[in-house]
Amino acid sequence: MDEEFLLLNPGPVPVSDRVRRAMDGPMVSHRSVAFEAVYERVQSGLATVFERSTLSGI
Repeated sequence: MDEEFLLLNPGPVPVSDRVRRAMDGPMVSHRSVAFEAVYERVQSGLATVFERSTLSGI
């Protein structure tokens, strides 16, 4: 891959039925208890990603 090219917007992507069903659910307010639980789970997952990731993808 050309390192000078950085694509920030992937454009149209296929979306599975599972994702579409998840998107059909009600919105979760960023001020709700439900969001707090999701946020904590995502934060711990992101910590793992950033601890184990490198720019080379190795």
